[in-house]
Amino acid sequence: MISVKQIRMLLGLVAITLVSTAIACGDSEVIIEKEVIKEVEVEVIKEVEVTKVVEVEKEVVKVVEVEIEVETEVATAAGGTYPVPGSLLVVAAGDIGPGLYKRSISPEPTIAYPSQLGLAETLLDFDPELHPMLAGSWEIDEVGVTYHIRDDVPWHDDTYGEFVTPEDIHWSYEQMRITLNGWITEYYIPQWENQRVDGQTIKWDWSAGPTVSWAAPARHRMSAVQAENKRFYDEMGEDHVSVTPLGTGPYMVVEHKADDIVTLEGVKNHWRLNAGYDEVQVVEIPEASTRVAMLVSGDADVTQVGQTHLDQVVGVEGMQFNYPVLSNGTGAIINMGGNWRIRIDQLTGEPTISTYRDDLPWVGVLDDPEDMEKALKVRKAMSVSIDRNALNDEILGGNGCIAYVYFLDTCDPHYQSKWDDPYDPDLAKQLLAEAGYADGFGGTVWIPSGDTSSTMVEVGHAIAAMWEQVGINLDIDSSAYAVRGQELAHGRQMNDILFFDWSGNIGLHDSWPGLIACYNTTIEYSCGWDFPEAYDIHARLLSEFDAEKAWGVVMEFLDFVHQEYLGFSTVTWDDPFVTGPRVADGSMVNKGKNFAELELIKPVLTGW
Repeated sequence: MISVKQIRMLLGLVAITLVSTAIACGDSEVIIEKEVIKEVEVEVIKEVEVTKVVEVEKEVVKVVEVEIEVETEVATAAGGTYPVPGSLLVVAAGDIGPGLYKRSISPEPTIAYPSQLGLAETLLDFDPELHPMLAGSWEIDEVGVTYHIRDDVPWHDDTYGEFVTPEDIHWSYEQMRITLNGWITEYYIPQWENQRVDGQTIKWDWSAGPTVSWAAPARHRMSAVQAENKRFYDEMGEDHVSVTPLGTGPYMVVEHKADDIVTLEGVKNHWRLNAGYDEVQVVEIPEASTRVAMLVSGDADVTQVGQTHLDQVVGVEGMQFNYPVLSNGTGAIINMGGNWRIRIDQLTGEPTISTYRDDLPWVGVLDDPEDMEKALKVRKAMSVSIDRNALNDEILGGNGCIAYVYFLDTCDPHYQSKWDDPYDPDLAKQLLAEAGYADGFGGTVWIPSGDTSSTMVEVGHAIAAMWEQVGINLDIDSSAYAVRGQELAHGRQMNDILFFDWSGNIGLHDSWPGLIACYNTTIEYSCGWDFPEAYDIHARLLSEFDAEKAWGVVMEFLDFVHQEYLGFSTVTWDDPFVTGPRVADGSMVNKGKNFAELELIKPVLTGW
């Protein structure tokens, strides 16, 4: 009997619990015996999955049907149900941004806030297995994907319809497609065609055969889109809907004061999971040291604590350290902005809007091999002038991992030593001199603050100081990511060197296509540079279901990035979310950009 784990490997997906139907291939058909799996989600639901799988002698096309019977269990607290009456959770956040809740117009990083706040829900859930959410089941075959939408998920306000409909979800995706916001264009437009509603289902047909990104519309996967109410939009208009969230999650917004506070109310008798708290206040506190002080004093119940502040909470009674299930860590990745040089959009065939700047020392003149080589030497000089071991020892307390290449550090089993760039300031000065900058140069480096990791900001400033030692004197722009993020989208006008607090080890091969898409014109969101090789790599990854072969393609991407030094990493770490004594369970699946994911956090049961 083939195990469920082996079936998942055959599909090329990681840890996805599925139910398959029989497929005939020629005259042969292999039936796997039924298997019953009982799971109890933490304090929320009991799921029973009935599994029947057929292995087909065919490399890519699989038919998958999921049927899950959900039996609801009411989560109980002390003598009653969640939310606990009178309970209050205070979250100290670096930035809460504007109150823009229509996802298709919301800027990065606030585009993901509705999910983190527990306001919104998506087609599927991922934690790190795929589960039903708004889609109670789904099918995959040679035609495409069919999602069977539940008919019993209520809106927070039933004025505009009691339950979520397939039309609502389809409209939500179409809004993202029209506005080209977020990552939606990377998979929804190029990978599917003929997206449509058919009764209680939503159907997406493959445009070029099966793709590993079929599971992308799951919460906690990069491109999930929240359900929004179409009738609400049609009747009230975009201006009203943009600032008035209407969702289906376990929390709903009571008030949002931009750059100040978000007040939430726990939904009672939620269809999927009852919120833990009667009320949640997410308070904007820009200074990391102040957030930590609030946690220690009891004025806040949860905040993310950077590496340099950990000593202030370690050993304090009642503190709990939480590392989300899907946390791949944080890091400081450097992108050499201005290298956007692709002139034809691969999606439309039209010329791109390029702001490529060959006057920048780290950007070479196209079609001039000598000048391109000089720019490459500048970029390499900037990498070898970074003392990564010192960053780890002095800022991370030795708790981090050294990183040189994108998204993989030296602690990951996929890492290859050929990517090492040991600290060598003498080599850096030599390379700068050979490039014509013996006396160094100036410019701007963007190190976002407020809505990024406080540890990354400190690492970024330390790196800027190291660059000064070899003659590279850059002005630091500390603008929040939400302020300048749109320069990476649409017009692609990012010409500064910029830091991203992305990093960690991306362990799922089917997550890499979304990352690589950031560096080509099939997506309206650029990471500051681009190269033609990304198109072929991206296309092959999308259709590669074999994990080992997929990792081989990923290595090609990392080899090119390293050779060209268009971007490089430095150190990685994991800043925990720390909860205080009024929190009984600070569990969370995903690490929020500025604040903890609220859905699973539960209060102590007494003292309210």
